[in-house]
Amino acid sequence: MLANKLEQLDEQLQDNSVELTKEEVVEQFKIDGLDSADWALRKIAINNKALQEKEELFAKYEQWIKAERAKTERDNSFFEYLLTDYHARILAENPKQKSISTPNGKVQSTTRKPAIVKPEKDSLPQLIEYAEQNEFADFVEVKKELKWTEFKKELTLTDDLKVVDSNGQVVPNIPISEGGTTFKITT
Repeated sequence: MLANKLEQLDEQLQDNSVELTKEEVVEQFKIDGLDSADWALRKIAINNKALQEKEELFAKYEQWIKAERAKTERDNSFFEYLLTDYHARILAENPKQKSISTPNGKVQSTTRKPAIVKPEKDSLPQLIEYAEQNEFADFVEVKKELKWTEFKKELTLTDDLKVVDSNGQVVPNIPISEGGTTFKITT
């Protein structure tokens, strides 16, 4: 009887045209012993193996695409260099010819004036120091941040789910995650 139910469920799960809800599956079949639990674990192992095979195949295609992309980028970079060099020579002869147009595309040039660019984060400390020393301190912004890792060490969660600090005072505005039991299935 159990083997029959398992076979029916297996057929329904493999038939992609039949869409069963979780409730319908649970209604038809419940794990009620080691045999049915072992069957479910075997199904998980088979599914995981099939997925792993698909992922390995995908990884092969991904590597091939990566190699093809690198080759295409290398080739395109070479032709872009040649086109840029050609256009630079044309532009040197005729500064008004900002673009070259062919049936397969365009090569365009733009000229920008020098501009001030925001510095990278690693050079900001020197710039901040300069601003503070040269009467530009109004442009320096001070941000306050909570050192959460250190602060959390001073906090305790009470039995009635209140957060208190090391002085016993309730700390407001701290969310609490729900506890609970989790299950892990390994095959």
